Amino acid sequence: MLLEDDFVKSDHRALFRAIRAMHEANYPIDDVSLLDYLRSNRELDAAGGEQAVERMFESDMPLLSWQTAYDELIDASRRRSLVTAMNEIEAEAYETPTDMKAFVSKVEGSIAQVAERRDMRPYRHISSFLTAAVDEARDLDSVPLDSTVVNTGFATLDEMLAGLRAGQLIVVGARPAVGKTSFALTLALNAARQGVKVGIFSLEMSGKELAQRIICAESGVSISHFRMGAIPKASWDAIAAACCDIPGNDIEIDDKASVTIGDIRATAARMMRGAERGLIVIDYLQLISSVSDGTKYQNRAVEVGEISRRLKVLAKELGVPVVTLAQLSRQAESHPGTPRLADLRESGSIEQDADTVLFLSRDPDEIQDEKSGSRQVILSVAKNRSGPTGDIDMLFVPTSTKFYEVGPRKETRDD
Repeated sequence: MLLEDDFVKSDHRALFRAIRAMHEANYPIDDVSLLDYLRSNRELDAAGGEQAVERMFESDMPLLSWQTAYDELIDASRRRSLVTAMNEIEAEAYETPTDMKAFVSKVEGSIAQVAERRDMRPYRHISSFLTAAVDEARDLDSVPLDSTVVNTGFATLDEMLAGLRAGQLIVVGARPAVGKTSFALTLALNAARQGVKVGIFSLEMSGKELAQRIICAESGVSISHFRMGAIPKASWDAIAAACCDIPGNDIEIDDKASVTIGDIRATAARMMRGAERGLIVIDYLQLISSVSDGTKYQNRAVEVGEISRRLKVLAKELGVPVVTLAQLSRQAESHPGTPRLADLRESGSIEQDADTVLFLSRDPDEIQDEKSGSRQVILSVAKNRSGPTGDIDMLFVPTSTKFYEVGPRKETRDD
């Protein structure tokens, strides 16, 4: 649970290093064995000599107070790490960094690295977890469900997922042009109507393009007509009503095309400050850059894996669900049926970090409505830590960029 760097004095580090090595080798740890080990490795002088070992074993600290000692040691270690990081930041800041954005990202990464070192609590008996589980169920039973989770607005999906819960990472995967951005905006609007504070990070589209999609989804106006300025006169009232209604929802948009995971973490924290319930939507994962601190990854898959891990950490830190869109690899089109978890592009870590994985895919038996252009889409719940998986039939209307639920495609299957 401890690291060698948690100790200040070099002799304490040497003692800890020797004890840890003996523990890993399954050697008995007593004063005689430790002295023999230190002598055989010529580290006795570095550890403070025989007297240092004798003093340690003569300590009368009660065994039960180890947790308090551990907490104090970790707090002191984190303070030293923070001071070291701040001194390095100060020194580099005076050198006038040429790339200020990269420098700020490095600063955020340095502070986050210290903050992410969590206290490793000892294992506990199952009885304590049983009590916590029952208490949570009692609390949920006494409070309306709508006040504790974010509903997606799709009845079957909400039933399967029990809503989007705080601390969850939800990944929505699809091939290009299937409608994943429109699906994410539908989720965001449905959540905002529940009084949820929504933060959207759009790395692919500008804020204006998102606004166009939202207006068309709310007014029913064709997105192509809207963009070309060929809007029928009869539709302007619907557009005006949508533009009056949408600002009543608490939605913030960050549409910078190039952002790091550190940028998202800092901005999301500001967006969610003071919100009772929140939701973060990111479009999309593979466009996020890792922290610009000069870290070199052996390949892009490792980098994407680190990004997905930090998105999961972000969801837990902010206490909100984080929905991130993700591209699927071309192999998703080469096999029959709906996409598989292995189709997630560039990293297998995404499926491991995610609490829920949803896939959108074209229905192979779809019957397209020529008048409205609507088409059938299959929404697959491929991973669900909270309940069943299965497929849901959806109707996507590209002209208004809106999704509607048709119903369960087939009997769901429990993991």
